[in-house]
Amino acid sequence: MCLPCPPGHFADESGAAACRACEQGYFSSKQNSSFCLPCLPGSFCNTTSCTACLPCPGGQEAPREASEDCVPCQPGTFKGPNDSRCKVCRTGEYQLQRGKESCDLCPENHYCPSPDVNPVKCPPDAFCPRGSTEPTYCMELFLYKAGDSCQLTPVMIVLLATFSAGGIFVIFLIILRRRQDSGRKSLKSLLLPRGSGRHSTYGGMEHTEPVYAGW
Repeated sequence: MCLPCPPGHFADESGAAACRACEQGYFSSKQNSSFCLPCLPGSFCNTTSCTACLPCPGGQEAPREASEDCVPCQPGTFKGPNDSRCKVCRTGEYQLQRGKESCDLCPENHYCPSPDVNPVKCPPDAFCPRGSTEPTYCMELFLYKAGDSCQLTPVMIVLLATFSAGGIFVIFLIILRRRQDSGRKSLKSLLLPRGSGRHSTYGGMEHTEPVYAGW
């Protein structure tokens, strides 16, 4: 009787005198195998005769098939224990070391334009809360930074006061003009007799024949 190849081994030809062990990066989980399967991305096998591939630990990955070992994640990336590959840090996070399972949130008064660089100190005239990717400035000419908020500049206060006073003055003129117009209409109605201004005729009645002087 021919003997079956045990797991981790294979025989791919007829009349084999012995089974061959799977190479590193390959495995065979069942007996009577005629070939070995490559380890999937995210797993590895660093010995021969593997019956199963092992997952990469946190902070490391195996990006290709048939990996013999895992490599640490690059700066700016991370990989949790349940992830299959390294991922780029989320927005507002950074990571400067290799082989990490998580990223750090950009600290307050700093901003992180890239996940693989040191946090940059926030400019004195800007705001940088935690997780900032760039500084936030107050609107120049109109606002300036005062503590944790933006305040109106003196120029902006003067402009707002001027425009407000001008608007109030225009509204007052419009109201005054309307009152004057209504007063004139009421005075005219009191001075003119009733029915005046309607069907006015001069020199005779409406239906009289015109009288021509001369030829």
